[in-house]
Amino acid sequence: MQEERGIRLVVGGDADGVYRRADYEKLNTGVMLLRVHKWSLALLAALLAQGHRAVRARHAVRIQSVVQHLCRGCFDDQAALVGILYQNPARWKAHTWIERRFLMQGYWEDFATAIPLPENDEKDEKTAVGDTHRAEGGGVHTSDDAPRVPRVPGLPGSTALRIPVWGITRVPFIVHFAGCQLCSGVCLLAFAEITGNW
Repeated sequence: MQEERGIRLVVGGDADGVYRRADYEKLNTGVMLLRVHKWSLALLAALLAQGHRAVRARHAVRIQSVVQHLCRGCFDDQAALVGILYQNPARWKAHTWIERRFLMQGYWEDFATAIPLPENDEKDEKTAVGDTHRAEGGGVHTSDDAPRVPRVPGLPGSTALRIPVWGITRVPFIVHFAGCQLCSGVCLLAFAEITGNW
């Protein structure tokens, strides 16, 4: 469907916050899905052109004057993309899908206690919403009145979070460890407390 509509970039965020307010916090470039196309190469070239050492300071000053909620002195790929989309929507908007309904990426710190743990194959299947049983046809039904929780073939457990995070009830596409301080060991201790596997 997206191919038929000419979508060549999918990135998480809020389109209104990007195109109307140039808000840094309304786009997340941690995961960008790009279709192989000349348009995509042109977008990447526009992003990379702002990062060259000779022009970086000039672009940083320009972006600081345009992009909201950007920390003083900051200039990164996310700020550059917000600036590009905001300043030239006629060139980029038609082929860009800013996904708001599905969280493409989450920070480990936020999701560590909510991610479903692997289940023991010998135990009865459980989901984040209650006991389950297999119905005829292979569907999973809960024993209480909670909604069905879809399962991903090949993955243990449920795609539902054990507890909601920021109103999200499903596991994000990617959970990453940005800012987890591997050097200090702080995150490793927290990770071990949650999973017992570090």
